[in-house]
Amino acid sequence: MYATDLALVAGATLRLTRLIATDDAGKVIRDPARWWATPPEHTGFPEAYEWRSTLVDGLECPFCVGYWLGAGVLISWAVAQRHPLTYKAWRLAAA
Repeated sequence: MYATDLALVAGATLRLTRLIATDDAGKVIRDPARWWATPPEHTGFPEAYEWRSTLVDGLECPFCVGYWLGAGVLISWAVAQRHPLTYKAWRLAAA
């Protein structure tokens, strides 16, 4: 791995983590997820939605989000290296 690729992986992971976990732009992801995790008023089984709430709480945890995004960025980097054109596109998107 080149030093520039390492910097791009780290930078993309850090920026995406901040975007989803704390930025106002991340509300586009967090708000529908919060709605999905909230049980309807008429249901008699709110405990059936507890696992959904746990998943959505993970979207507000920078450590949780960062781990999975870091894995995704590394996998995308590994896949993009197979073809020069996709590798150039990956570097452009990561930058």
